[in-house]
Amino acid sequence: MPFLILLLTVATYASVWNGKADTKWYKDSESEFTITTAEQLAGLAKLVNKGNDFTGKTVKLGANIMLNDTANWRNWEKKKPKNKWKPIGLYESGHWGNIGHLSLGYSNRNYFSGTFDGNGFAVSELSRKKSILS
Repeated sequence: MPFLILLLTVATYASVWNGKADTKWYKDSESEFTITTAEQLAGLAKLVNKGNDFTGKTVKLGANIMLNDTANWRNWEKKKPKNKWKPIGLYESGHWGNIGHLSLGYSNRNYFSGTFDGNGFAVSELSRKKSILS
């Protein structure tokens, strides 16, 4: 029985993100989207970070999404994971954003204003581009 549980757990996750962004799923005339791959999630980030705020639109997860292989997560300090995630609605710039005396390393310019529905699924194995407190 434990083998069956392990098999089902592995099957619920798609393959690890290849680091690319897929925006082909997006049609401006539609108001609801279901994304099922890490590449599509990265495409959502790309669209929002370029100024599409998704007002009046709903984005749902249709599967669990895995951004990195976490087999060696304990060594991520020494050997960084393959894929670095840039937050949705934030972008890096030469200008550093600040909250009080904390430097964020990102400037808020483009926000996601739509509805994001996890739909019972999860995004996992996330490694951000920079620490928010760096």
